[in-house]
Amino acid sequence: MDFVSALSTATLADLVAKLGPQALEHLQDPPRRPLLIDNAGHRHSISIYLATEHSSKDTYEKICRSTAQNFSGAPGIEDLLSFHNVENLIAAMTGVEKLQHDMCPNSCAAFTGPYSDKEECPLCGTSHWNQEHLDCTNGRSKVPAKRFTTIPLGPQLQALYHDPDQARNMRYLHEHTQQIIAELQRTGSISLVDDIAAGWDYLGAVLNGDIKKDDIVLMVSLDGVQLYESKQSDCWIYIWVILNLSLDKWYKKVHVCPGGFIPGPNKPKNINSFLFIGLHHIAALQCEGLHIGDVSEDHVFQSDLYLLFTTADGPGLVCWDGMVRHSGKNGCRLYCPMPGRRKGTHYYPALLRPQGNCIAGSDHPDINVFRLPLGGSGDYAHNLERLISSPSQQQWDLRKTETGITKPPLILGLKRSRSLGVPLCMTADLMHLAGNLSDLLISLWCSTMECSYTDDKNSWDWAVLHDEDTWTAHGKGVENAGMFIPGSFDRKPRNIADKINTDYKTWEFHLYIFGLAPVLLYTILPERYWINFCKLVRGIQIMSQHAINKQDLEHAYVLLCSWGREFELIYYQLRQDRLHFIHPCVHQVLHLVTETMHKGPPICYVQWTMERTIGNLGQEIWQPSKPYENLAEEGLR
Repeated sequence: MDFVSALSTATLADLVAKLGPQALEHLQDPPRRPLLIDNAGHRHSISIYLATEHSSKDTYEKICRSTAQNFSGAPGIEDLLSFHNVENLIAAMTGVEKLQHDMCPNSCAAFTGPYSDKEECPLCGTSHWNQEHLDCTNGRSKVPAKRFTTIPLGPQLQALYHDPDQARNMRYLHEHTQQIIAELQRTGSISLVDDIAAGWDYLGAVLNGDIKKDDIVLMVSLDGVQLYESKQSDCWIYIWVILNLSLDKWYKKVHVCPGGFIPGPNKPKNINSFLFIGLHHIAALQCEGLHIGDVSEDHVFQSDLYLLFTTADGPGLVCWDGMVRHSGKNGCRLYCPMPGRRKGTHYYPALLRPQGNCIAGSDHPDINVFRLPLGGSGDYAHNLERLISSPSQQQWDLRKTETGITKPPLILGLKRSRSLGVPLCMTADLMHLAGNLSDLLISLWCSTMECSYTDDKNSWDWAVLHDEDTWTAHGKGVENAGMFIPGSFDRKPRNIADKINTDYKTWEFHLYIFGLAPVLLYTILPERYWINFCKLVRGIQIMSQHAINKQDLEHAYVLLCSWGREFELIYYQLRQDRLHFIHPCVHQVLHLVTETMHKGPPICYVQWTMERTIGNLGQEIWQPSKPYENLAEEGLR
């Protein structure tokens, strides 16, 4: 709770933020007119800096020297700036700068908030300081062993309004919201769900007055990335997505705001300590307001930041919500109160009760798929209070199992009227969902799914791709179909039989399962399995659209709910020893339509924006010896 409590009292002047005087002044008194650079040397230096975005510092310096030698008499040539000075100039003009804080060299935790004064990592005991430097100076000089980078969001948002066109683009959400409210008042319903503005969660915040005309609405996305295939190089990145912009602008590089870079290669054990700095800045701005200078209208206004959604892949969401992992009794990522059914030490989200004398934890009655509890309908606040008030560790562990909550989430420290809050801010990620569904179905059809000793793979009549010749021919069919897919579809699926165990990409799985497989498996997959599969495919195709009308939503609801129940009947077959067939992704599919009604189309909060950002930054790393530092520098640029 210490990190959560620290957020609730955050201010911009707190020492934890490490904001310099210049950055603070810029936040409180932003420019209201477009930036004009009169000095030709400075202007040319900035042009070179931006043009050499993917190059080294040395390249920048060489171009400057060449320019000075060959254009010695040109106006402003004597004012060309060094790499360090041009970065300082840009930071001074935009207010955008990086903040660096110390961290455990093993990546366990960051020395922030309650950990800021510790001499050793509170989790592994490793020294805070570079031991070699400490020894060389006889303990007189302390240099941190490792650091991580945070890029404050406030100056990045202010910079968007420095350009008149961008400032006008930021009005999209408010204007679209007014159109939807007018339609609601006129017809009593929303005919087309095409944006978060059509979701009831956002609309509720607007109608309650929590989101106002000039407020900036945000989504934060977290993911891990391996920088190099050939060596251990994991790190973690989070970004801010600005929902005031239209959907076609969210994913573009110029609009994606980097939040922070957490070096690996080890996985953080207390990720809250790393996220704390970025969220502390948000919490401070929520308390004090963000001053915006809108150059398109030559005026300054105060904007409140509203955190609408938090996104990650399924396992990554626990970093935001503090809930149990997907194998827990209450493992729904959206916190619906449907309990899982136990097999061994894991729980699986099966709707239907196993037949026979099933074990305790699996014996609750069947659940009607058409009456599935909504995401976020669990009594989260009451359950969290029960967990926090546990009188002993034993009671904590027991209540953790019963409630599905492991700890208070960090975002609980944000202002209640400035955030949708847990669990409503949690989202279903269609990108990772499609990948997980692909893994599940392929493991069943190829007979690679784990088989209990009481089961027999010879009885799996759905395992039509288990035969090597059939699998090889199927892979060739996928490859041959690629020539008929337009280039606008990006990467074409390769031969899945050859590439599935190496580097088959998420988008390839998406195109394969939800585009090609229904045709390629026709007459190969037994009819009842094929029909069941086609229901899933059509439902996901509808849910992948940028705009979904009311009739399509109703159709998708029937298709996906029918698929989920039938999937259990024909694969799991109500057998206790097949409960592990019901992966969390099966349950998540059942929430897609109702979540769309509350949050807008899934494409709005899918992880593709993060994946594109990771791809962009990964391509820009030119210093393999310092990949994490280089990644953070590219994010800042």
